[in-house]
Amino acid sequence: MTGSEAAAAGAAPAPPPPGPAAGPGGAPMLVLNRFQVPAEEADAFGAPAAAALAALRRQPGFLRGQVGRAADDPRLWTIVTEWAGAGFWRRALSAFDVRVELTPLTVHALDEPGAFEALLTVAGPGPTPDPAAPAGGLGRGSDRAPDAAQAGPGGRPG
Repeated sequence: MTGSEAAAAGAAPAPPPPGPAAGPGGAPMLVLNRFQVPAEEADAFGAPAAAALAALRRQPGFLRGQVGRAADDPRLWTIVTEWAGAGFWRRALSAFDVRVELTPLTVHALDEPGAFEALLTVAGPGPTPDPAAPAGGLGRGSDRAPDAAQAGPGGRPG
């Protein structure tokens, strides 16, 4: 049964393979894919988005994911995933079943950055991060190289 068939049948996707809680030497990654779907297709977008999320869920390093729809504009959808590291997310995009399920949705994707380093995670009530603390109160500093904005291929400025 394909991911689309499983989603349509209401079957739960296979659980993800066990993996590390964080990528080797890297921060967890948040990936936000946003889509603007024509009004006449908006109500039908949920099933293929769920199938794409099911395919992503089966990849190593997948931590969690959601499909969402804007409360104020039913044409706007998102697939939000969290990964153990950037390498896991990049390799997941090469998996055949991910390409089969996710590629047809990209015609509606918004052209904007979608991968982010997770620098702070909070859940429920608790202490508020101190903005005066190192890294601006974030739980961890960035793994991004200090010259990442200036470096380009072959050592040329970006």
